[in-house]
Amino acid sequence: MAHNIIADFGHGDSWWIWGTGGFTRAPILFDRGQEPDDPPLRDVLVTGNVVIDSGRDGMLVDDVPPPPRHRHAVHVSEGTNGPQGLRFHGNLFHPGTEGISNRTLEP
Repeated sequence: MAHNIIADFGHGDSWWIWGTGGFTRAPILFDRGQEPDDPPLRDVLVTGNVVIDSGRDGMLVDDVPPPPRHRHAVHVSEGTNGPQGLRFHGNLFHPGTEGISNRTLEP
């Protein structure tokens, strides 16, 4: 995955992924297989991507900026057939309400 710019996350059609119930509320999602016997995603280089919290510089209310619209910039599914061997290099990820990622991103 390389050279994507994600801004204004959580507007329009992306409501299904970040709405009030929230699936992961993450602009970048590395999911596990849909069936138990699906092989895991392996050995992926994630480089040069940007996730921008455009609301971060938005209108202040009582000197407080609005919270980000995403929980994590990157969500990596856990479990037996979750992704393996993901490597991150040269990305710019604004943190969400719960940080950059739900687990440590390997360089």
